[in-house]
Amino acid sequence: MSSLMALGTVAIVILFWIFRTRAARQRWVDRLDLIGQWDLEGQNEDKIRIEFIGVRGDRGNYMASTEDTLESGSWHLTSYSLVLEAEGEEAKRFDLRLFEKGRIGVHGEGRERQIYRKRRTANIIKLPQHQKKNPT
Repeated sequence: MSSLMALGTVAIVILFWIFRTRAARQRWVDRLDLIGQWDLEGQNEDKIRIEFIGVRGDRGNYMASTEDTLESGSWHLTSYSLVLEAEGEEAKRFDLRLFEKGRIGVHGEGRERQIYRKRRTANIIKLPQHQKKNPT
C-alpha cells in the first residue's frame, strides 16, 4: 500500500512539473510575440527583415529579405531555439534571445549576432499635443 502512495506522489510531482514547464514556455512564447515583421537593427535596417506569419506563436511560415535575396519557408520554436526551414533546403537552428518586448537576438549560421526590432503597425496616427499658453 505504501508503494502505491509513493508511486502516486511521484506521479503527481511529475505532472505538476510538466504543467509548470508548459506554462512557463507559453509565457515565454507570448512575450516573444514573433508574429509580425522584424527589422535588423543597425546599418541596413531598412533592407534586412524577417516576417513571421502564423496563427500560433510558436510555428508558421516566414519570409526573410536582404538587399538582394528573398527567402521563404517554415519556422518553429524548439526549446529556446528558432528553426528556419527554407523551401528546398535543410532546417537551420538559431539561438534565440529575448532582450525586451519587441527586441530579439538571433545567432547562428548566416545570422551571426543579429538583433531585430519588431516593426510596429503604421496605422497609428499621432495626435498633435496642445501646448499650454503662457499666461504672462
